[in-house]
Order: sequence, then structure tokens, then C-alpha cells
Amino acid sequence: MRDKGDDTGGAAQSALTAATHALRRIEAANGEGRFPVPIHVGFALHHGDAAYGNVGSGQRLDFTVIGRDVNFASRIAELNKRLGEPLLMSKPFVEHLWGNPMPLGAHAVEGFEEAIEVYRP
Repeated sequence: MRDKGDDTGGAAQSALTAATHALRRIEAANGEGRFPVPIHVGFALHHGDAAYGNVGSGQRLDFTVIGRDVNFASRIAELNKRLGEPLLMSKPFVEHLWGNPMPLGAHAVEGFEEAIEVYRP
């Protein structure tokens, strides 16, 4: 639960702005023929908790993030392609936005009993 003094709307709005800006730049670069093959990307925006840090030892050390919400975001990313939407947002993410994103319904995904509600800007 957020404290009344927490302003997470600014962070969510900044993430959405960055993602839409990146999509526009990639679309423009594709239109200009800047890549040998057009690039297609998908963004999945979610708000939640994650654990992060270094994993491994010796010769192999990786920095990673783990947790239920990381898995949740990964499942939303899988929906990008299935729904043909380059930018999807979870319900917990849109609850922090100032605008009114368009709901795209709830979708079953692997690893979660309940369907995941997703939105587009």
C-alpha cells in the first residue's frame, strides 16, 4: 500500500513517456531504412516489487532481478506479440497514471492462476 505522500504517478508517467518516445524513434528509423531488417520491439510496463543483485561467483557473476512482479512483467511482454501491441501496461501500473488507458481485457498467461488485465495508452 502506498503512503499518502508517495507520488508514484510521476514515475509511471515518465516510464510511459520514455516507452512511447522509444517506439516512435524505432518506427522512424525503420521508415528511414536505417536497419538491414526492420526492428520490432515490445514494452511491458508494470509496477511492483523486485529483488536485485549479483548472482554467482568466481568466473561467472551476473546482475539480475527476480521476484513475482518480474515474472508478471515478463508474462505481459509475451502478450505484446500475441496481441499485436507494441506497448502494454498492467493494471497495477495504470493505477499510478494520470490518464485513461484503453483496457484490452484479461488474458491467461503461464504461471498465474488469474488472467492478467492489460491496457494500452
